Amino acid sequence: MSQDNEVQEKNVDDDGVNDPFVKPKDAGKVGRYTPLHWASYKGHYKVVWILIKAKLSAFDIDMHGNTSVHQAAGDARGLKVLKCFMSRGCDLGMKNARGHSPLDLATTQETRDLINRALNTVKCKGKSCGGSKFDFKNVRFYCESCTNFYCEKCCTRDEYFEDKSSTIKERPVCFC
Repeated sequence: MSQDNEVQEKNVDDDGVNDPFVKPKDAGKVGRYTPLHWASYKGHYKVVWILIKAKLSAFDIDMHGNTSVHQAAGDARGLKVLKCFMSRGCDLGMKNARGHSPLDLATTQETRDLINRALNTVKCKGKSCGGSKFDFKNVRFYCESCTNFYCEKCCTRDEYFEDKSSTIKERPVCFC
């Protein structure tokens, strides 16, 4: 099977429409382990910043249907990485091929608490949208400054310097 067919099979819903939110029919055939999976699992948040900036997708799946978000939740060092993905907007309810969500794979209480808080936030805290409800297409964006969750319309995403000595804007940030 060619790579184009794999990508098409990966995102095609029952009506044959290409949809990035559709879970793949057979993760073993279309999944591949990416550098973003590895960096997420190992908690290398600066590497994750570089890979996100290079347009690698956190929604790519491995052979078990895990996204990079699943990988970040599954490692004790992954909390910073998980916050990074949440600030870029991600579906925390997405299940892997075995039916596990990032919450199911969370290894620390702090990670479970953050994911639970996100999942229990059902409406946007912003004023621009009038409190839109979150679902798998209207995902939550985590604001690191106020630690609330906003829809895409109510938040601003950009890259910033990590600290005073940085010469390159590499840290992805979401703020309200």
